[in-house]
Amino acid sequence: MTKFHQRYLWGAVAFLFLCLALIPAQITAQTPTPPQTFRVIVGVNAPFRAEGELAGGNAILFQRAAIANRQRLITTALRNSNISLASLRQFQTIPYMALEVDAAGLLALQLNSNVTSIVEDQIRYISTSSANTVVNAPAAWSAGYDGTGYVVAILDTGVDFNHPSLFSKRLAEACFSSNYAPQGAISACPNGQETQYGYGSAMPPSSLTCPDCAHGTHVAGIAAGNGSGQGASHNTFRGVAPGASLIGVNVFTLDTSGDLVGSYDSDQIAGLEYVYSLRGSYNIASVNLSLGGGQYFSEADCNNSDSGGYYRAAVNNLVAARIAVVAASGNESRTSSMGAPACLTNVVSVGATDDSNVVAGFSNSASFLDLLAPGVGIVSTVPDGFYASSSGTSMATPYVAGTWAIMRQAYPNDSVNSILTRLQTYGLLVTDNRNGIQKRRINVANSLPAPASIAFSTATSSQSEGQVLSIPINLTVGAGAINVSSPFTINLTYTGNATRNVDYTAPNTITFTRSGGWSPNTVYPAAATLQITILNDDVIDPLENITITLVVNGGTPITLGSPIINVATIFNTNIQATGVINFINPSATVGEYGEYGQTNPILIPVQMNVINGKPNILGTVSANITYGGSAVLNTDYTAPTSVTFTGTDFGQGTHTAYVPITILSRAGIQGARTLTLTLQEPPHAFVDLGVTQPNATINIIEGGQIRMTENELRSEIMELVQSDHLINSVLPDFITGTGITMVVVLDDGTVGTVSITMNSQNGAHRVILGAMLVNGVPAPTSFVDTINAELPELVIAGMNNFMTRRTGEAQRLEIMQIGDSDITFSYLP
Repeated sequence: MTKFHQRYLWGAVAFLFLCLALIPAQITAQTPTPPQTFRVIVGVNAPFRAEGELAGGNAILFQRAAIANRQRLITTALRNSNISLASLRQFQTIPYMALEVDAAGLLALQLNSNVTSIVEDQIRYISTSSANTVVNAPAAWSAGYDGTGYVVAILDTGVDFNHPSLFSKRLAEACFSSNYAPQGAISACPNGQETQYGYGSAMPPSSLTCPDCAHGTHVAGIAAGNGSGQGASHNTFRGVAPGASLIGVNVFTLDTSGDLVGSYDSDQIAGLEYVYSLRGSYNIASVNLSLGGGQYFSEADCNNSDSGGYYRAAVNNLVAARIAVVAASGNESRTSSMGAPACLTNVVSVGATDDSNVVAGFSNSASFLDLLAPGVGIVSTVPDGFYASSSGTSMATPYVAGTWAIMRQAYPNDSVNSILTRLQTYGLLVTDNRNGIQKRRINVANSLPAPASIAFSTATSSQSEGQVLSIPINLTVGAGAINVSSPFTINLTYTGNATRNVDYTAPNTITFTRSGGWSPNTVYPAAATLQITILNDDVIDPLENITITLVVNGGTPITLGSPIINVATIFNTNIQATGVINFINPSATVGEYGEYGQTNPILIPVQMNVINGKPNILGTVSANITYGGSAVLNTDYTAPTSVTFTGTDFGQGTHTAYVPITILSRAGIQGARTLTLTLQEPPHAFVDLGVTQPNATINIIEGGQIRMTENELRSEIMELVQSDHLINSVLPDFITGTGITMVVVLDDGTVGTVSITMNSQNGAHRVILGAMLVNGVPAPTSFVDTINAELPELVIAGMNNFMTRRTGEAQRLEIMQIGDSDITFSYLP
């Protein structure tokens, strides 16, 4: 907060508040005449948790609806009592509302059961380079951390985004500024209303009539100003986070003369809610509040104050969204207390030092202060393109708020408390000589991973075709306090006259990994190794150059060292690929009958292994096959006379083709037979025959299996059902290991179930009928008699017909297993 004058205009409120015994007077009276209306913040009786702690979007919508409903009940009750309302702000995300009412309104609020608290809408005041070097910001910038991609919201007297160092920073603007006649308060919004959004809405009033209104522009420049490329003096100006963007929100109010009055809590809460509403659109790192008021000797004292409830609720929503709220401790030279909102538990409080790391005499200090930052003689932006020097905890606060953008850039997933802990751990320990309290003055670069660079171990390399080229990459870690985190990944690009995926294969990225990360002030040779596979080809040129360039991923703490280009030479060995054909399996045993038909088709795999790489084997590759053994071609089996590999270009690796052989069924008992396959005469100059496995043997056995599904049994039975049958339809359901449950429909419409147990003996099948139910109770005699007379015959005849269709003749098969979807029959000799 800057060391500007403070105005207390709430004196008139105290008299009536004391008379009503509702709200304690907080500010010394300046006039005995009470105002006609009063600005208050009212707590509403609605459940509340920070939205980040709720279980998803529906829970958030439900909580907001509950808050809005209670707010509506309160305003409706007031209007029904003919009580006028002014300056009404109904907060969406916290159970509070701000309004201006008369004495009758105050009494009505006190009696309303939906009101949980009534608090004076307090007014806060602004609390009024080499400091970048003091906090070690340039070292962070050199490591690539300048806040890029993140946003700082400035809730202050407005921001002049026309300033050359700020005009490229604007993401959003708003104004929340009250009109309140009893205190002579006039809105500072450019449109004269109490609320304004959009371009230019945060533009501060003219500094000619309101010198203090330059405060917000000065604060914004400290946090994220950047005059680079703007010429003259602008070129050298940088805020602590020159890559960050800004959201400007004016929350201050003017008096009738156009000078600055202060900022009402209700306007600040509206500003905080506005910033919260933008969290899905921008990566907001922090909110800067270089303002405050009151005196609090502990966090508990502050949390339990009149304003503590609604302020903490609004801040909790932001903190749950990983947005820090940073506030100035105040400029009253206090050594054991500070002002609000800095004193709240969930707000990051900031005191001021000079460039020699001495706590400023004006800076409020307390044991519960969070951080220190430079705040003496800070030069920054002011309206109309100028720069000016100011001192105060107001200047120290944006150093922390801007640093927060840098920290979020380095640690995007960290919570507010985690980042605060980092800044408190790695900052410079400073003793306040006034009270002996020790706090950390921020050290930006020291709180980030140590800077590091990568480079190839050599600028040139070479390897022969068909080999792997390994290129070490060194990692050098500079000075710092924190290890470079592991893992991190870099991108790679490839140029040169060698063609990727034709002459070589190589990865797009490479990842550096080390347990615990990499320590500062250390060189790590071969921290990672790039491996490039050099392929064989038939290029005549003896040399091919590959140029490899490392490209660093955005957002990492890694820079490029030297050399970052490696020129790799490929030595062309011009080796012609050759292949070898073999059977994969030396033997196999198959049944004469297949499970689902009269024949048993099988595939015998043949493998071609191509070695040496490019040039590939071109043209059709096939091999003739001769057959031997006791099995007879076209009687026991059918088979092709050759096998052909699919394709006309075979690169290094394994290729597979299949020999289709059909085992034929034969009547009678043939016994076991053998079939031998031998590879012969591959018609290609670069392919050899079975060095390890040129032959394969197939053993044909008499036994086999056949399977019947539920649908197949039903189909067979339905073909047997005639007009003289009383059974109209059946639906079998196989039960694993036990039998069949048959749903049977009779001609008269009766539907029942029959439990069937089946077995086989010497090829003959038996049907054993079990429980019969109709409508869940034992079936009537007529149903039982029909089932006994017809169903066993239909089931057995259906099975026999099915097996004859499959095998071509009557076969002796036994039930081997009943599954949940089919019955397996086994052939008998």
